[in-house]
Amino acid sequence: MTSPRAVIFDLGGTLVHWSDWETGADGKWAASYDHLVTQFSDRKWPSRDAYVNAMRDAERDHWRRVDTEHWSGPPTGLVREGFDRLGMPVSGAELLGAMDGYAKAIAGWSTVDPEAVTVLKLLRERGYRLGLLSNTWWAADWHNADLAAHGLASLLDVIVYTSDLPHSKPHRTVFAEVARRLDVETDECVMIGDRMVDDVSGALEAGMRAVWRKNLSGFPSCRGVRRRVKRVSAPRRRSTPSAARRHRCAWASREPLLSYHDSEWGQPVHDDRLLFEFLILEGMQAGLSWETVLRKRDAFRRAFLNFNPARVANFTSKDVTRLMKDEAIIRNRAKIDAAIGNAKALAVLQKEFGSFDRYVWEFDDKDALSKDLKKRGFRFVGPTIVESFMQAVGIRNDHERGCYRRAELTRARATRPAR
Repeated sequence: MTSPRAVIFDLGGTLVHWSDWETGADGKWAASYDHLVTQFSDRKWPSRDAYVNAMRDAERDHWRRVDTEHWSGPPTGLVREGFDRLGMPVSGAELLGAMDGYAKAIAGWSTVDPEAVTVLKLLRERGYRLGLLSNTWWAADWHNADLAAHGLASLLDVIVYTSDLPHSKPHRTVFAEVARRLDVETDECVMIGDRMVDDVSGALEAGMRAVWRKNLSGFPSCRGVRRRVKRVSAPRRRSTPSAARRHRCAWASREPLLSYHDSEWGQPVHDDRLLFEFLILEGMQAGLSWETVLRKRDAFRRAFLNFNPARVANFTSKDVTRLMKDEAIIRNRAKIDAAIGNAKALAVLQKEFGSFDRYVWEFDDKDALSKDLKKRGFRFVGPTIVESFMQAVGIRNDHERGCYRRAELTRARATRPAR
């Protein structure tokens, strides 16, 4: 059995607490509104109550998607969704104004658990790597300011917020990501959190051990959670080989290819935003290596607003100029223009089929999908690029024979009900 080398903590309900999370939320959005209308007083705004209700509805919808789809998105996406509910287009400056007001309102909102600092210091003294993995839509800077104020930031080796990732807990990829950043294998990690499904069950599914941090916040207890979670009190015994000894596809020989292979490549994707991200990144790869694209992926997400297709479709010539000056991404004018054009074509396709997911999963032949995408106005979607896209999002399971992921994905397909 592998000995633990890292301990990963959840944030809210584990290291810190928000005692009035529900009752205090309206006041935070009201403060956001006051800041916004003061900064941009020359514009006619809706009432404070309408603003608060729209933002709270967008927030609830975000958490609904986290629960049902294990989806994630950046703070700009949620706030813009709130404005969309109000029927109000806003500029980038106005969007940031709303977010700045909210950020100021939540500063100092949380209280640190009285045992948190002592426990973290003790674990560090014993040589454990320490990480934080939090489901959140908040910007990283907002949380980091809180952690620093509570004296926690300096005690953590790695901090991961799902607002910077395409998925949320309990999706297995977020656990793989925090383990990668800690430079340990997943079976060398222990996850500690207050949510039995998001933290405990998710960690176990990813190959970690887990500890339930019971508190009085009202989050789910162990009742009704799948039986495997009862293993939480003891190290998880695994009959499979350790991650280091598993047989993989030959191309997954080093980072970041190895982590991508283990946690994403071939894993079925049904989220339109992530499908769009893969389609654009595969197009960006043309003539280059996938390793190059992966190393620039975070920069691409920042540059393309987390690949929100509705927002990319609204990019203007100013955005194209901005992207062409961004040295952190692949600055190819034809590929950038194609990405924007593909976002617009995607909007039309979604109206026809209801979702990109529903459309693309009807195909199992690269040539047919490539031909149909081109007919619909998509660019950089030749058969080779489309084949890579189908492999990446799990439409095809092209892991090599003998690769442990090929067997895992084959078993998962056999047990998954038909769509």
